[in-house]
Formats: sequence, C-alpha cells, structure tokens
Amino acid sequence: MGNNFNLHIQTLRASLSVQVVRFAPVLAFHTNIIVLSHFGEIVLPVIIIVTSVVHQSLPE
Repeated sequence: MGNNFNLHIQTLRASLSVQVVRFAPVLAFHTNIIVLSHFGEIVLPVIIIVTSVVHQSLPE
C-alpha cells in the first residue's frame, strides 16, 4: 500500500512538472500581452493628447 501510494505521488509530481514546463512559455506570453495592453492604455492617450496639442500650436 505505502509503496504504491509513493509511486502514485511521484508520477503525479512528474506529470505536474511537465505541465508547468509546457505552459510556462504560454503564461509568460499572456503576461507580456497583459502588461503591453495596460502599457498601451496609458501611452496611447498620452500620444493622442501630445499630437493634438502640437497640431493646435502649429501655425496654419
């Protein structure tokens, strides 16, 4: 009973670590996209405001 149980836990750990290794790049990719989208939410309005101000200040 005890040996079987330990073997089962080791198998579970092995499969879990394989899953983690497999999904780590995907998770990193999604984290980058989330960070970039938040960054874009901050940067895009600033760029729009700056360009509109520059356009208004330019002599026509």
